[in-house]
Amino acid sequence: MLEELRERYGQAGVDELEEEGHCTSDKNIIERLVKNYKSFKTPSENGVIVWIEVSES
Repeated sequence: MLEELRERYGQAGVDELEEEGHCTSDKNIIERLVKNYKSFKTPSENGVIVWIEVSES
């Protein structure tokens, strides 16, 4: 999952972070993704269908 986030980080239009060792912590990547997330953009004009399953434990 973290590898997918790293890939999306690169696709999110976020400027590359400069840190020691040329590595970015997972926490920083996730924070930047959330900060730059465009919640108003959806995959289609109709939006996204969401299902919720509730189970009793």
